[in-house]
Amino acid sequence: MVSKKTKQILSFKVDLTRTDKEGAFYCPLCQNSISPDEDSEKDYSILETKVNGIGLEEVVINCNRCGSQINLIGFPPNN
Repeated sequence: MVSKKTKQILSFKVDLTRTDKEGAFYCPLCQNSISPDEDSEKDYSILETKVNGIGLEEVVINCNRCGSQINLIGFPPNN
């Protein structure tokens, strides 16, 4: 009999209105610095974007250091 291990993915919600004005924050689990200016996908990967009638509602990212899933909310409405 072969035993299979499954890895549990931890999920967090981060409100961008509570981050610094540049939008950078730390992963709630491993404290990896996550910045919107980093575009190499070294620190995080975008998994999903959710849009409503007003604009961007939520972005789901994956921390590439610890594997946590982070749901980003609090985007300003498009004017």
